[in-house]
Amino acid sequence: DLNDMNQSLHESLSQSRLLIERFIRAYEPRLKQVRVRSLPRGHDALALAFAIDATLSIDGVTQPVVFTARLRDAGQVEVLPDVL
Repeated sequence: DLNDMNQSLHESLSQSRLLIERFIRAYEPRLKQVRVRSLPRGHDALALAFAIDATLSIDGVTQPVVFTARLRDAGQVEVLPDVL
């Protein structure tokens, strides 16, 4: 049923978001206050993209940063900086 499929997709996106946040917190200690949002898929229903908002902290200096991560063909992830 289509309702179940839509709910399953929503749950998968939510799980993916949380896993990305957890991974960044574990392996990139310079990024604080990490928040991941799923982005609209647009015309490609199979494309996955996430916006990653965080605070970069290096040697006591902090700066907000935003990245876009897109899942590409063959499981490759493309990470692009966004301009604040």
